[in-house]
Amino acid sequence: MEDKERRFAVLIDADNVSPKYIKYILEEISDFGTATYKRIYGDWTDQTKRGWKDVILEWSVNPIQQYSYTTGKNSTDSAMIIDAMDILYSHSVEGFCLVSSDSDFTKLAQRLREAGMFVLGMGESKTPKPFRAACDTFKILDVISQAEADSHSPAPVTGELDKADITSIHDIKKAIFKMMTENTNQGKMTGMADMGNFLAKRFSEFDVRNYGFSKLSTFLESLDEFEVVKEGTTYYVVDKRSEVPISEVEREIELILEENGGEVSNLSIINDEIKKAFPGFHVKQYGFARFSSFIKSLPQFEIRDNSVRLSHDYYYYEEYGRDGTEPHRTSRRKK
Repeated sequence: MEDKERRFAVLIDADNVSPKYIKYILEEISDFGTATYKRIYGDWTDQTKRGWKDVILEWSVNPIQQYSYTTGKNSTDSAMIIDAMDILYSHSVEGFCLVSSDSDFTKLAQRLREAGMFVLGMGESKTPKPFRAACDTFKILDVISQAEADSHSPAPVTGELDKADITSIHDIKKAIFKMMTENTNQGKMTGMADMGNFLAKRFSEFDVRNYGFSKLSTFLESLDEFEVVKEGTTYYVVDKRSEVPISEVEREIELILEENGGEVSNLSIINDEIKKAFPGFHVKQYGFARFSSFIKSLPQFEIRDNSVRLSHDYYYYEEYGRDGTEPHRTSRRKK
């Protein structure tokens, strides 16, 4: 089943969530699937919850009455948990959205995930980490609402939002390097979309808005060590520090030409072979926007009608290693 087709039960704890967040709650859930159940729990005889009335009607959320039987005790939690288990056993949804800043729902989130449910948590930045970690993904509502407000202001905020207790940049960088290293060892580049999915799974509360950004690409490039490049219709993340020495790239091109009789009829063939040899390679690392411009900057090669061959000013000769073994061909400029 596609993620967008996932059916959700949205259960909101009115005791621990402000009515001002309802818009963001339902907008966020639409990125993950469809809200089949929309229920909010509280004691509606309590005058402090009057602000929910218009919101509940406007967004078609079903209010569930739960009286406070004992002063100082929160009976809303029990009602939500019982309903969640009833819905789980009805097999009518594939995911749950638990909206609360209360750590009392940690065990519920764990139980739902054990049953194979996708659990999306939402709450304010004060939400304890155990509840966040128990969810597949956790969204920080005050950060999301502030990010939208900043996007409509003349001077939007940049950088990390200090009020959110979120994963450190250091830990995020370590995770990114780990994924890129694993991909490099397998001879492939790291797609930006794959990176976003990896970070979301690795850190339940990961969201670029938590750090003051609206796009994943902008966030990644703000980390200095990384750059986002485009190949066709796909965006990749490359490590700025892994730039391959020009001499190694030149040598690889020479080998490719030698294996193909001294000429390759299509630039893309050489580009693909270079990336197989050096998975982190991209011409943008050398200041070029196009691979053809990069090749033209190397004097020993020339391009004619999209074919690449050794320039007439150069010739091949055999070169030996320091121990006199393993000869290989390389190029040298004619005198």
